Amino acid sequence: MAGTTRDSIEVPFTIGHGEAVRHYVMIDTAGMRKVGKVHQSVERFSVFRAEKSIERADIVCLMIEAVQGPTVQDKKIAAKILESRKGCVVVVNKWDMADEADAREYEEALRRELFFLDYAPVVFVSSTTGYNIRRSIEAIDHVAAQVSTMLPTGMLNRTLHDAFQRVQPPEVKGRRLKFYYCAQTGVQPVWFRMFVNDPRRITDAYRTYLQKALRRAFGLEGAPLVLDFRSSHSLRPETHRATPRRTPSR
Repeated sequence: MAGTTRDSIEVPFTIGHGEAVRHYVMIDTAGMRKVGKVHQSVERFSVFRAEKSIERADIVCLMIEAVQGPTVQDKKIAAKILESRKGCVVVVNKWDMADEADAREYEEALRRELFFLDYAPVVFVSSTTGYNIRRSIEAIDHVAAQVSTMLPTGMLNRTLHDAFQRVQPPEVKGRRLKFYYCAQTGVQPVWFRMFVNDPRRITDAYRTYLQKALRRAFGLEGAPLVLDFRSSHSLRPETHRATPRRTPSR
């Protein structure tokens, strides 16, 4: 496949100097084909390496070609980013070839296509001209800070109580979800343990509503949010004092 990287290439680099120096390792992943078209062992290995690179990364940049737009392969990679619960920046490359397309309209259309990654920042760049390359690094730094954010417990609970009061959960089998308490238990990804009357009564739509409410209140741009619903019967005093830790990616 012409133009497709067959292996994952690691490129270390630094920005700044002295106390302000920042170290990065960029991993240029192998191309990922549709499963039905992967026949040769080297291609199977390339897909495996690409998936492992996503799992290893702290922040994943999803590269989209401006003229072509998001492809089936791009959506497959996006789904893997979501599954791996990685911080994400969507980078639209070759913007210089987009015939003066309107960036705002393009971003809106892109977010409709990649609706499950609508929380990720979008940066338009050109690797040929160097346009916005520094902006893409700034976006990576920003998302790296977001995925490591610890939220004040009091503000977190007030935000969630307000969200529940503003829009009540739908009834499931005649009963409604009730919220009692939330504690942030991890970062990378940002992980919340939410104590409710019955976790079986949470719907996908209401989970999405709560995630959006948290993003409106605290930003968390580019950071995946995990809402871990638990029965209030398991709520104990020591849970409130738990030391936040980095949670596993999967």
